[in-house]
Amino acid sequence: MKAKKISIIIAIALIVILSICLFLIYSAPNFANMTNTQRIEYYNAKLTFTSHETDPNALARDLLTQYLEYCKQGKVVSGFDTTSAYYDKILDYKIISINTHNGSGPVFSAEYSIKPTRANSGWIPGNGIYDEQTGWDNNKSAFFNFEQISSTKYKFLTAGTGP
Repeated sequence: MKAKKISIIIAIALIVILSICLFLIYSAPNFANMTNTQRIEYYNAKLTFTSHETDPNALARDLLTQYLEYCKQGKVVSGFDTTSAYYDKILDYKIISINTHNGSGPVFSAEYSIKPTRANSGWIPGNGIYDEQTGWDNNKSAFFNFEQISSTKYKFLTAGTGP
């Protein structure tokens, strides 16, 4: 009788584990069937940052710093590499200047430099001056758009060469 109870408990445990595994497999995005734009939107929708800054310039600098720190983790999706879910980690960055703009959420333009992990990185296309000797992509510029979702939470929307 005791062996039968143990067998039933093990069977239930295996069913639960199998169910969880199947759920995780089928709920994960299928990157093979996604366009680059869909991949970018999938990951960028998950990017939220917290800031207690109230001054627009300080808020913009804080959000950009958090975004670039996130990019140092290698989880930013640039859209130029089609082989993986996470693309183009950066090794370092320098914020040169930030200008705030009127918009529905924090909108700002920034000039910055980044050091990508590789020369053919998705960070290189666009603007900036790539220095092959140092590995830095200098004087890049972009507009960054965020949506304020609570008093201190901001959702990343877009980064690009136009607002």
